[in-house]
Amino acid sequence: YTYFVSNHMGIYMMVPGQSAPQRISQQIEQVLKAVDTGVNGIKLAWNDAFQGLDVFITPLAAPGPTTHYHYDWRSKAWFPFAFADENHNPLCCVTLDGNAAGDRVTLIGSWDGYVRKIDPSATDDDGTAIESSVVIGPMLTKDFDELILYDLQPILGDTSSDIDWEVLVGATAEEALASEPVESGTWSGGRNLSDPVRAAGHAIYVRLSSSSPWAMEAIRARVASQGKIRRRGR
Repeated sequence: YTYFVSNHMGIYMMVPGQSAPQRISQQIEQVLKAVDTGVNGIKLAWNDAFQGLDVFITPLAAPGPTTHYHYDWRSKAWFPFAFADENHNPLCCVTLDGNAAGDRVTLIGSWDGYVRKIDPSATDDDGTAIESSVVIGPMLTKDFDELILYDLQPILGDTSSDIDWEVLVGATAEEALASEPVESGTWSGGRNLSDPVRAAGHAIYVRLSSSSPWAMEAIRARVASQGKIRRRGR
């Protein structure tokens, strides 16, 4: 496959045997169209270790804050990411196609003059902790009834680091996502005990975060609708 960026910041994929390129960036069109291509360098690299496309958006005047994007080929989903050290933002990149497994890597040239490889087994970013988070949800009903989340029970990988969890609720999905957590705690590797929550809302999210490597296998959630009577409220 061949991937390219249009002058309107659309990401396209060309498939052998097909005449027209396929647009794959619909999910993030609103953020991509705001990118100023005059002050940012746009670089693409296929990341075979993560089975997806890295889209690097780096300010060209000086190191500065920015957001890059990864397109996961398996789930057809986009994931934003950023380097904690702004000097690590890529000014150039290349994918090596070597014979040995360790030679098939993505190399990035950064503002500080170093060339680094993207290593899926790395536990930090050249000495800086790698912070990660994911938001699961929203939990909704087809009739938009109010829900109550009674408790959560997770199963993490046996060697997983601790992760922090938070529950977000609101009258709408947007309100819930922007809200302060109503419950929170920490889970450890392996099977955890159930954590009581008892939080109610029309939309519910669970947010997980950590600054160390972690692995989630499953989360059991006890959820019930509040019924028709509660529909008269917000």
